[in-house]
Amino acid sequence: KAKEEVTHALEQEKELNTLKSRFISMISHEYRTPLTVILTSTYLIEQYYEGTKRDNFEKFTSKIRASVKSMIQLLEDVLTIGRSESGKLSYNIDKIRMVDFINEIIEEVTVIY
Repeated sequence: KAKEEVTHALEQEKELNTLKSRFISMISHEYRTPLTVILTSTYLIEQYYEGTKRDNFEKFTSKIRASVKSMIQLLEDVLTIGRSESGKLSYNIDKIRMVDFINEIIEEVTVIY
């Protein structure tokens, strides 16, 4: 009887993991589409905008783009976590230059703020 309970619990856990993976994929897709539309729209608005406050306008559209890209990266991170939990993640260990890596992070943060 204990073996049956353990087997049943294992099957339930597998089913929950499958549902979680599907949910994460669905959410990712649902967010990605509007984010892509927003990002594309900022480029289009910038192309058609003619005004005296062009610098301010470009500053705001740049912030929108940076925020959208940040949200897309968050979605990618969530997908990566989902893949790692389901065992579908492969990885390669590479050497990185820490100074360059930290400078990239600083650039990303300063663009957002």
